[in-house]
Parts: sequence; C-alpha cells; structure tokens
Amino acid sequence: MNYYDNSVVFNDLKEIAKSNVNFQKFRNATVLITGINGMLATYLAYSLFYLNDHENLGVRVIGLGRNKKEFTKKLPNLETLNFEFVEQDVTDRINIEEKIDYIFHAATNASPESMVKQPVEISLTNTLGTYNVAELAKKNDAHLHFFSTREVYGSNPNIQLKENDDSIVNILNVRDVYPIAKLSAESMLLAYHEEYGLDISISRIAHAYGPTMKIDGRVMSDFIGKVKENQDIILNSNGSAERAFIYVTDAISAIFYIVLNHTEKNFVMNISNELEPITVKQLALLISRCSERFSKSIEVQHDLKKSSALGYSKNIRKPLDTSRLEKTGWSPKVLLADGIMRTLKVLLPL
Repeated sequence: MNYYDNSVVFNDLKEIAKSNVNFQKFRNATVLITGINGMLATYLAYSLFYLNDHENLGVRVIGLGRNKKEFTKKLPNLETLNFEFVEQDVTDRINIEEKIDYIFHAATNASPESMVKQPVEISLTNTLGTYNVAELAKKNDAHLHFFSTREVYGSNPNIQLKENDDSIVNILNVRDVYPIAKLSAESMLLAYHEEYGLDISISRIAHAYGPTMKIDGRVMSDFIGKVKENQDIILNSNGSAERAFIYVTDAISAIFYIVLNHTEKNFVMNISNELEPITVKQLALLISRCSERFSKSIEVQHDLKKSSALGYSKNIRKPLDTSRLEKTGWSPKVLLADGIMRTLKVLLPL
C-alpha cells in the first residue's frame, strides 16, 4: 500500500512538520535511516520527504533495509525523490562512500515471538549491527541517533523510571536478550562517544503504534490486525496488564526534538505518552468500539486455556519519566482513541 499519498498520513506528516524544532539544521544534509521498513523508520523518511516538498530542505535520504520491494510498495514513486535504497542486512559491513551527516539507527526486531525463537539474530542486529553503524558514523563524523526501548529498565522497582535509573535484567532468561542487546548497543555508543567523540543521542521508546506498523505479535498490532482481517479479538489472559501507547507522530516529533536539542549531558531521553495508561482488555474494547465506524462487528472474547504469552515481557509496567524530553519543548498531542481511528482509517478505508 502506498501510505505516503494517503490523506491521513499526509495530515500526520503536516503535524510533525509543525513541531517547534529547527528543521533547517537538516538543510542539504544526507541522512541514513537503517531498518527503513519499520514503522518509525518509514514515518521518519516520509517526514523528511514532506519537508523537502514543503520546506525545500534538500535532504537526501538513504534507506538501509533487507527488502527493497517491501519499501517500494509503501512509496512507489521513489525515482522522483532524493532517495536511495541500500539493500543489505545491518549486520554486514556498510560500504557507503557518500558523505553522511545524520544516521538514524532503527534496525531491530521487536517481535516478542522472535525474541524467543531467534535470540541470536535479535542480539546480532543490535550489537554487531550497531558496531557497523557506529563505524560508519565515526568515518563520516555524523550524528548517530539510536532507537532504543523502555525495556532496558527491566524489572527496576522504581515507581517512575528516569533515564539514569539502573537496568535490572535476567541474563539467564532468553526473553531478556532483547533489552540486553539494546543495553549493549547503548553502552557501545557511549564508548564511541567517550573514545572517539562521536556525537550520539538515544531514545528509549515505549509502545509506539500507527499506520505502517507490522503485525508482529505485539498487543496493539495484533488487535488492529484482527480488525483488518474482520476477526474477533481473543484475549488469552484476564487482560489486566497495563500499557501506555504513543502514536507515531508524537514519537517521530520526539525523536526530532532529541536529535536537534540534545546536549552533552542529556543525550538519552525517554519517549512515552503517559497520559492514558490502559489495560489490555480496555484496549481491546476500545479498538472494538472504534471498528464500528467502519461497519465492523468485532467482539472481545476470552480463551484462558490457550496461552499466547510467548515472548511477552512479564515485568509490571512502570511509567516513564519524560520530563527531560518535555524540557526541550515536546509534549504528546494525540489521544489514544484518535490515534487508533487514524490507524484504522488508513488500513480500512471507508
């Protein structure tokens, strides 16, 4: 599906472009985005294309990913854009001779099932992949922004989690390969900063969703996927686990705020929308109600005999403290019901 020309996505990009940040810093820059087929990376690329079209920024975008065909479906008119697709795995050495000014390292696999079934690949993408990206950034004296996760805090018992709080993870639990790999990547980038002076920033993102997201086993994507397939939502638990979701426009604008406003002292920031925490069951019911606008009749049912907990984190959710990010001028704008409706409008046109 060509999401870029969709009216909902267009308005999303317009919203991002109104962020109170100095986009002129990107003027005539060359930007590399790894993991280009992921939701956040795709929206990031779309945002830069939009800024080129409407602000004449002249940004050149290089997208690195394993499947060019997949990205071409999302944006078929690539030849008309200042864009190049590099088809490779991030764990392979990156041989781009072109001068690069900014790198957004979004390549990852956050599928809960993959964390259990493909832990080696999960680890390598975030460790070896980050090494390859850091080497390229060092060679180009480029700014490197890393897409990390709220999961790095693990089972930290604090009531609210701040960027300097300790990570508590279990190295003997294969499920923790994901947060451990993300922590390793963060640590590696800090080492590059200390030893080589590499300019870095890191976002720890909590439960982003929106158009272009993959149906990959995470709660929001699975429930939206059920609506798309006109199937009932089946809960395999009592649905009491809590989440706080952030719509893609708020997440992307936050990343721009971090990249363009970070300091030597504050280069790691939490990204989360803590205004509307919701249980899994409440989320299912909300999505069911939203789907009625599209002539869908989606019921929420329970099947406690069947467990779908493979790969899900068992840590109790703790709110992220986003005060550091908010001091840059950022704040979340999109309410949960609105974000769900936007997503459904793209996937289920009226």
